[in-house]
Parts: sequence; structure tokens; C-alpha cells
Amino acid sequence: MKALKGSLKGVRVARVRDQFGAFDRTLVVVESEELLAGQKRGIAAALRKARTALRALERREGQRLRSRDVLERRIAAVLRREHLLDFVVVELFRRAKKGGVVPWGPSFEWADASLRLHAFATVVGLMLVNLARLKLGTRQSARGMMKSLAKIETTLARSHEGGRGRRPTAMLLPDLSVEQARAARLFELDRWTPGLLSTSGVRRKHSEKPGVP
Repeated sequence: MKALKGSLKGVRVARVRDQFGAFDRTLVVVESEELLAGQKRGIAAALRKARTALRALERREGQRLRSRDVLERRIAAVLRREHLLDFVVVELFRRAKKGGVVPWGPSFEWADASLRLHAFATVVGLMLVNLARLKLGTRQSARGMMKSLAKIETTLARSHEGGRGRRPTAMLLPDLSVEQARAARLFELDRWTPGLLSTSGVRRKHSEKPGVP
């Protein structure tokens, strides 16, 4: 790459010429910080629009039954600009029948046994959510509480080092908020994730709020 001068200062170019069969071809590569900044601005604007469109798609399609192929095509249509499909990752969440914390309907079961099982699972789910709210003594909505609890997650990283046999792994712990740390203590999540409570700055010796069961 060679730097240009004058009005094109800050631009670098490279020129390659070669023969392809009967054709004489020249390739010119241009590198410009100004052009790169403009491309970044364009990508940022397209990304903001795509996020808004994806949230609208989630709200609209979350209340309907759609096949995965249909949703993937609609997501691809949202991300078609500025090559967003090359680096934006979208996850499809599968939910039971309809959006909500513990969704019930509409139900499209064909057998009585399936309907009874669906009703039983829904009632148990509602019971567990409400018991969790009582235990936490939170003023959050059920949806807000479950959204906060869903962020308590750990990552298991497998190392490339070591010899033969199973590769060693390391557990990457999350940074917990005060509410998440309190939930981790009350539900004893450190039994399955040792060291989880040490990432929050809140220790077991801290007393619970008065009046909380």
C-alpha cells in the first residue's frame, strides 16, 4: 500500500496487474480512513434500525404460531442492509403456545390427555413463579423478576492446553446485581455453581430484609 499526497492525503492505494487467460486485468485497492468512518456510521445507523425492527418483530410474532423458516426469512429481511447478516447474531426463543411468563393459550392439543398435561404444567409453573416472588419479597412484576433471574448464568470454558484425555475446563462466573445475589442465596444456587456468591460483593453474613420469609 502506498500513501497518496495532496488532496488525497490519508488515502493509501495498491495496484496489481495480471493476465487471466486472454484478459489483462488491473486491481486497485483503496484504503481511506474517511471512507471507513463513513461506513461505520452507516453500519451504526442500520444497526439501530434493525434493533427497532427486531423488537417490533418479537412483539408481533411472539403472540402467533410461526414456523422457524418463516421467522428466519423475516429476520434476514431485517438484516439485509449493510451486511448486518455477517455479524449480527439473532436467537430464536421457543415459547409454549403464547407469550407470557407461564403461557396457557391458545392451545391446539388434539387429545384430552394432552390438554390436561398442558393445564397441569401451566398451573405448576404459575405456582412456582408466585412462590419465588413470595420468597424474594420483590415488588417487581412476575415478568420482570423472571427476566432478572434468567440472567444468572455461567459459562463453562474448555482449555486447549493439556495432554491426552479430557481437556480441563474453567467456569466463568457472572457479575450479579444485589437482587440476583439475594436470589442466589435464597435459592442456594451456589450448590450447583461454587463461588457464584463471591462475584456479587454481597456475602452470606448480610441479614435478609425483615418480614421476608
